[in-house]
Amino acid sequence: MYVSDRSRVLSTQAYELEPALAVAVVPNALMAHVALTGPIQLHPGERVLVHGAFGALAAAFPSIAKQLGAARVVGTVRGDRNVSRI
Repeated sequence: MYVSDRSRVLSTQAYELEPALAVAVVPNALMAHVALTGPIQLHPGERVLVHGAFGALAAAFPSIAKQLGAARVVGTVRGDRNVSRI
């Protein structure tokens, strides 16, 4: 059992997310946060380049970087299909 402060708990119903999808996203978002606050030590106002921004792991990096104060986040993608998703 894990206990968390109420302010850190999100409802999947409020965002119309399937619980299975929400659980699948957590490890990638956590890894992005750990990378940006650990080895990389992103500071507010810095810029971030994310290669493969629509890939499974990298997809979490842009939003996490913005939440941590990145001034600009640029992502690279492969293929016209992914470019149109931007």
